[in-house]
Amino acid sequence: MTTYTSKLKQDAIEFLKTNRLGVVATVNSERRPECATVHYFFDEDSWAIYLITRDSSRKYKNMIENPNVAFVVGTEMGRSTIQIEGMAHIIDKEETEEFIKKSHVLKLVDNMVGDKTDPFFDFTGSDFKIFHIRISWARMMFFDKATRREFFEQIIP
Repeated sequence: MTTYTSKLKQDAIEFLKTNRLGVVATVNSERRPECATVHYFFDEDSWAIYLITRDSSRKYKNMIENPNVAFVVGTEMGRSTIQIEGMAHIIDKEETEEFIKKSHVLKLVDNMVGDKTDPFFDFTGSDFKIFHIRISWARMMFFDKATRREFFEQIIP
């Protein structure tokens, strides 16, 4: 098993902070997989993913019924990906208010590029709910241009 090094940790943090679009995989009540592209927020202090969805969506219903999820962030540039497994739970009103107030939001604003907005925070309305994914397993894939080989490094056992 790969040792969780500070370099690997920093690479994973930068990758998750630089990218804002991921795919969440859930399982419906008929035990069939469903995937959806979502905007996410990565909290580097707690190593958690936050995603937002409408309470009428399939992924909302699926995560309420079965909190086991898989989450993938990938990019064509640099040919890297991070694969995550974990448990999703909806955060309540108090947790939502605390989440919004956290300094992480200010850090996010400092790290934004372009038009200075992040789609994650553009969603408003009472039908939008925030899920917290507690990561239990993760690995990252790196592409070595020199050898033209892919390398997988486990980040979280």
